[in-house]
Amino acid sequence: MDLKLHEQLSFYYDSGDSWQVNLTVTDIDESGQEDGNNLPRVIDGAGFGILEDFGGVDRLGEIASLVKRDGVTAHRSELNWSGQWVPDNFTFDFYDQDDLNFRLKRLVQAYRQVYENHLNFGAKMAAILDREYYPGAHQKEEEPAPSVEVDLPLVVQQLKKADGSNITDGKLARINNQLIAAFIEDLKKNGKLSEKTVKRYHDELTFYLIGYLTPRKATLFGWIATDIGELYFKGCSDDEIKRLRAALNKLNKFLVTQGVVTPQWAREFKQGLKNSIEVGHDYAKETFSDNDDGLW
Repeated sequence: MDLKLHEQLSFYYDSGDSWQVNLTVTDIDESGQEDGNNLPRVIDGAGFGILEDFGGVDRLGEIASLVKRDGVTAHRSELNWSGQWVPDNFTFDFYDQDDLNFRLKRLVQAYRQVYENHLNFGAKMAAILDREYYPGAHQKEEEPAPSVEVDLPLVVQQLKKADGSNITDGKLARINNQLIAAFIEDLKKNGKLSEKTVKRYHDELTFYLIGYLTPRKATLFGWIATDIGELYFKGCSDDEIKRLRAALNKLNKFLVTQGVVTPQWAREFKQGLKNSIEVGHDYAKETFSDNDDGLW
């Protein structure tokens, strides 16, 4: 790409979130003395930057305002489903240049591996993506806030109405959080599942209902909700999709027992998940079959 001094390149990233990054050429080093092993490299900057799969500029502005007002702890679950760990003293002014360059050198390789070679992330690369190396990343989580009473029929009604509407991502995320909270509270009261299993259900539902469906203006009660086979093309493995299916079916069983959905609806939803997984699996296998080192 033969860019000249002061020319600008507009980079569009993620068709769902629709980020636009404008790059301006401010200097050109033609000395030939730059060590290629040190490129690409950040030399200056400010702020934390974007949050992946977060809903774009509008949603980022919403969560930035909420974090500034309430602090990180109050919105930890919403920040976590972006897939990016952030410290407890996080603000959107947070800037760590050393960390950026550490990740930049490794993530170029990681994304090439996934999007060009169709390979899954290894455990080591996944740990880097999740910032497990960062000080405080493994600190014990704070005790959960006391449970609050959730008007489940109202929540279900709101979600049905919100599907496909122009509701803001922030409001839809809050309604979904109420649904998840009611379900998790019931699991804890039941006492038959381990804390690890309960947490897994929580994380799976947070990822899917808030991280995946919310930016698409979709809810559990819309036609897109059963289309989890699409996640094969987002890098999810068989095991990950099976765990998500189990969490969704468990949630729907809870909704049936609470009388807010019918058994027939839950059965149709369950069958829809099964059909979507079968179609998605077969189509993904066919798509990547020419790559011996790929997902299949």
